[in-house]
Amino acid sequence: MKIMKILLISYGIILFVLLTSCAETTAPDAESIVRIRSEMFQGMIQSINIDKKNPLFQKSVVDSVKISKLRILISEIKFHSDNEVNEENNKLFKTGPFLLIGDSTGGYFDVAVGNLPAGDFNSLKFELHRFSVNELSTYQNDITFNEFATEERYSVILEGTAFKYGNPFPFTYKSSSTANLTFKFEPSLQLRKDVPLDIYLQINPINLMKIGNSILDPRDPENASDIDYLIQTALKAIKK
Repeated sequence: MKIMKILLISYGIILFVLLTSCAETTAPDAESIVRIRSEMFQGMIQSINIDKKNPLFQKSVVDSVKISKLRILISEIKFHSDNEVNEENNKLFKTGPFLLIGDSTGGYFDVAVGNLPAGDFNSLKFELHRFSVNELSTYQNDITFNEFATEERYSVILEGTAFKYGNPFPFTYKSSSTANLTFKFEPSLQLRKDVPLDIYLQINPINLMKIGNSILDPRDPENASDIDYLIQTALKAIKK
């Protein structure tokens, strides 16, 4: 009888260990579905009471600009947790490449969809990307990315119409600038298990080429560094 009890106890212990081990290895982590989208507001960029004594007026300017489409090549989307202080502890969301798009329709475009561990996150980060020379052959025949996979390796393509003295001039502005951009969330994002979260990367065209009351002429190469900076600062990340 004692032997039988010992065997039963031993069997119960072994079964408990096996079940516990199985539960620990197969239970999925709590994750939240995150959808990142992009959109551009509508509006004409117009100059207002230009002060000719302002040094900015010495730059080449236009009367107004209408943006029809903006495309930005990005990669390595990351989220930063409230509980993490080290850069290496950022949660990598997607590697990319991706296109952040805004156009005159005012509609949204899907940038990336994926899962993140449930928890609180206080910022979103991504790289304004430029293809490496080795990546060009991979994307040169890709209809989505082929305009960025050229020898110039553009990171931004902006299309629109500028108006000078009432005369329209279609333009395409292209940039090879790169940057690491960070967007803070206040309050922090609260990601919960199986609860979808939509984040919109919004583009306000009013901020794309306007410094003070002056609108930079996108056709002038001397305005390129200012326009590159304005494009980066015109982006906002909004939870919806």
